[in-house]
Amino acid sequence: FDWMLDSTWSRQTSHAPTGLPPPGYAVDATDTDTYSLGFTKLLRNGISITPQVSVTDFTNHGTSAPTLLSPLMPPASESDASVTITVPLLRGLGTRVVDANEIAAHYGLQSQENLTRFQVEQLVFQTVSAYWDCLAARRNLEILTDVEEHTAQVVKIVEMFAAGGELDRAALDQVHALAATKQTARQDGELEFFQSRQALALAMGCTAGQLADAPKAGGEYPEVLDAGVVGGLQGQKLVSEAMAHRGDYAALGFTVQAQQALFDRARNNLKPQLDLRLGAGYAGLDASDARLRPAYALTNNLAGANVFTSLNIAWPTSNNAARGALISQRAVLEQFRLNTVQLGETIASDVLTTIETLRKTAAQYGTATEAVDTYRRAVAQTTEKLKLGEATLTELSDLEDRNVAARQGQNGTLHDYAIALARLRLVTGTLLVKQGHQAIIDVHTLTEIPFPSASP
Repeated sequence: FDWMLDSTWSRQTSHAPTGLPPPGYAVDATDTDTYSLGFTKLLRNGISITPQVSVTDFTNHGTSAPTLLSPLMPPASESDASVTITVPLLRGLGTRVVDANEIAAHYGLQSQENLTRFQVEQLVFQTVSAYWDCLAARRNLEILTDVEEHTAQVVKIVEMFAAGGELDRAALDQVHALAATKQTARQDGELEFFQSRQALALAMGCTAGQLADAPKAGGEYPEVLDAGVVGGLQGQKLVSEAMAHRGDYAALGFTVQAQQALFDRARNNLKPQLDLRLGAGYAGLDASDARLRPAYALTNNLAGANVFTSLNIAWPTSNNAARGALISQRAVLEQFRLNTVQLGETIASDVLTTIETLRKTAAQYGTATEAVDTYRRAVAQTTEKLKLGEATLTELSDLEDRNVAARQGQNGTLHDYAIALARLRLVTGTLLVKQGHQAIIDVHTLTEIPFPSASP
């Protein structure tokens, strides 16, 4: 919608027979120089304004000396200054038609901003997940290390009984094999912890030189909310909030608006071109021999005002190109509308599934904690009985395995709860806080349920 400069210079030499007998001119030769300078401004409603100045300079000469029958026409310059207003009456009229590309670009930019925000949220979620994975691997290693240390104490007890002749060689071999098994499990845990540290480092963007000293997850899991609080989450409320906050859903909405603008223009192009042109101006003349005669013609012998009106129509009978463009644009628009509906359904399903996962893990945590406490007491009691000879090594080994499974189950439940909490933030579009064109992450959002109003 800027002013467009249009400037032209042209020269034409023409020869035309006069039909006069000698000694008159048999040929009339004329040199015509044309100069023009104009500007065009297209308004957003489709109307265009064109102020223009043009000068035509004529120089007449013949092939022989002039006579009374064929005198030379004197040189002259004619000027014309005018302003033309073109009003489209059908095709090309209206802001949404004229601004279609700009409107589409505007919505396209907003779409890309929101999509980028969601992509950043996905990267943050991947990093958070890697952190909880690393913490789970660390806690698992601590469990396996505790079990190995406890098994070492049991080995000492069995060796003491074997030395006193109270246990046979088979029991000693059994406890040594048990210790070796626990040592292998602890080594596997160390490898798992190392691998999780590498995954966390890559998710955090560490360079190749920093991988050797990969970060270790510190801290603890988020506090598990009461199962009743989590169970009272209003799924439909969270789905509605997710629709309002998800960056990818908003991006598709802006894309639909961009395609709608292009569709409106394509539909307008089916109309015939009917333009009303209105103009006004004046004319000037200079017939001197001055070298600046074309310039003088702009101010000498002025006459006007000159006005004109025209109505122009261009109507392609079949208009197949415009019809094909409209069909193609309609298909694109409907595709993005369908994508928006499908994404909305996917978001609703993801939110409800994540809420259910959060409910299950919160409920499982209480059960897992109770199992850990029960097996811890049982292992302690059986260890004392083994010292008194009232329990067998097999009984202690079996309880120890169950205790490890219970502690690992509790660790896995806490890990799943933390992941579900972060995923709930992701699927509701609240992992990042949007401030203008910036997206900020608040670590507290990783351990809190979004939208407190959705809680009971």
